[in-house]
Amino acid sequence: MRRGTMVLLLAVIAFGLYIGFFERKQDTTEKRRQIARRVLRMDSTRITGIRVMEPDLQFTAEKSNDHWRLISPITTRADGGEIGRIIDAFAQLERSDVIRGKDQRKQGLTLADFGLDQPRVRVTLTAPEREWTILVGNNTPVGGNLFIKEAGDSSVFIASTNLIADLPAAVNTLRDHRLFRGTPSDVTRLDARRGEGPLNLARAESGTWKMQQPWSGRTTLGAVQNLLDRLFASRIEDFIAESFDAASLYGLDEPAVQVSLLGDRKYGEQTLLIGKPVDQNTNQVYATLSGESTVFTVNHALLSALMVKAESLRDRRLLTRLPRDINFIRVEENERAILLSRTGSGGWEILEPIRHQADAGRVEGALAEWTGASIEKFLDTAGTNYADWGIEPPARRITFSHSAPASATNEASATKLATLDDEAIVLLSTRPPTNKLVVVKLAGEETLYKIDAALSDTLPTFALWYRNPEVLTLDPATIRSITISQGGNEESVLRESATNEFRAASSTNTADAKTAAEILGVISALRAVAFVADTVTDLRPYGLDEPLAQLTVGLQGGGAPTRTLLFGNEDAAGNSYAILRGGDAVFTLSSGTRDKLLATLYKLAKPKEPQVATPSPPQRRCRTRQRINRPGRVAIVSFAVCTNADVAPRCWGFSSSRRLLRSGWLACRERS
Repeated sequence: MRRGTMVLLLAVIAFGLYIGFFERKQDTTEKRRQIARRVLRMDSTRITGIRVMEPDLQFTAEKSNDHWRLISPITTRADGGEIGRIIDAFAQLERSDVIRGKDQRKQGLTLADFGLDQPRVRVTLTAPEREWTILVGNNTPVGGNLFIKEAGDSSVFIASTNLIADLPAAVNTLRDHRLFRGTPSDVTRLDARRGEGPLNLARAESGTWKMQQPWSGRTTLGAVQNLLDRLFASRIEDFIAESFDAASLYGLDEPAVQVSLLGDRKYGEQTLLIGKPVDQNTNQVYATLSGESTVFTVNHALLSALMVKAESLRDRRLLTRLPRDINFIRVEENERAILLSRTGSGGWEILEPIRHQADAGRVEGALAEWTGASIEKFLDTAGTNYADWGIEPPARRITFSHSAPASATNEASATKLATLDDEAIVLLSTRPPTNKLVVVKLAGEETLYKIDAALSDTLPTFALWYRNPEVLTLDPATIRSITISQGGNEESVLRESATNEFRAASSTNTADAKTAAEILGVISALRAVAFVADTVTDLRPYGLDEPLAQLTVGLQGGGAPTRTLLFGNEDAAGNSYAILRGGDAVFTLSSGTRDKLLATLYKLAKPKEPQVATPSPPQRRCRTRQRINRPGRVAIVSFAVCTNADVAPRCWGFSSSRRLLRSGWLACRERS
């Protein structure tokens, strides 16, 4: 870097540091000046009491456990936000000028001259360490400001803010119009007594809501959250009475709804009672809060929201986890157990009973079916005798989990596992399906459900059902030979190293390059239609003890390894049973795949084309009586053969003595 550039860079850095220091110092200085201009030196957050006295309004409020309450003229909950706004107005009050006591005496001024002998407003703010009293006098002659004085201080301040306008006009403005304090997230329990029947909801540590009455089970998180949001958003519309003595007048002796919320210890249990409608012409109903003597009104819509049918709060999802959150699936039936695991690359593999690569598409499809399954029917009256419902023991147990699941041999241990938020265990009933629905139970939940019976077929206990259909994967470039044996005949082709082309092993035949290429394409990524058996000891049922055909490919390598595919009988669908020699599973191949793999490797010899005789020109027999004069001889042609069918045919002529005439054409005419 050049010296000039370095100097410029250092100058820029220094200037930036100077600006930062200067701005920070300027901000600090300005803040100090702002604080110095304030009338009162206080921290508003430490204020625990306020008393305001003015001609039209006198009130006292106190703060306890972070809650404000009005002490006079009524005792009730106060709006902490409104009280805080008044306190901040005085705490941040700035003076534009000050008239000190000695200046007042020099000019012969008294408190009456400022309207402070009988102040318009007297405000007292109380903190644990001290108390401030502010007196508000007359307006200034010009400017529309106020004369303000702190009790005990002779100085009179001129405030630049009209505090009178910031003070509430009525005590109801200071009252807390909320029905419930806190936030919906604080609530852990909701109990409602109503004509529609009880509604008892409790929130688990995981954040999910469970219904306890009128039925036991999971609820839709969104529906319960909407109800809580409605309760906390509702406000008191009008204050009617400060006494609860005439409860029957408002229908509060036998309320239409009584709803209680329990949550944060700071608020304890909060109970709202809703009575009868105010009248037919309003959309309001009477209400009160337990522990308070005030009667007020709320919107009738709140009453309607609390009359929600319990059935509409049910969570109809069988599983609450998303497919991406499930990494393990365990399927158990009698003594059989299958464990599937998601791989790091996003695929799936079979861990038990034998480790194999799984068909990721098939597993993901089944997982999507289960996580998207809906409960078709709830059996709330099933009782606790689960044996009668075919649940103890179940026909099948399916575990969906985020981490590796443990097997459960009884309902108690399964319930213990299910209390962990990590997994969900579905128990399938031994009862046969009715109306295409099967009974299931989630471990840890009391209610029985009915779901689509076809869902159980998507996760069978047949391990081969999950196996990856790719039975053979080869690099086509490594295949050096192909041999097909069927019907007592054998065809074989070899790959030439120099040309990389296939030639027939027999010098009397010619390799069919197109067929060899097609076989390479199929055998290099061979996929089964289905696996039908594993660890087979008897191949006769599949016709593989004496295969109908076999295909062998030789691979590149020092040991000259080979892969041999054996073909057996056809199944009912027309697919062929097959097995890899030395393999552990019998599978089926489609007829199309089989035909491609067993196509002839040799080109067929072209048959000799039959020689077709060239047709002779059409012949015509002619007869003539023409006499030809030749030197030394006269002959009469008795027979002639026409060699051309032109307009003027020409014939060779023969004499009656069968001697060929001298070369020359004779005219002829057709014989009739």
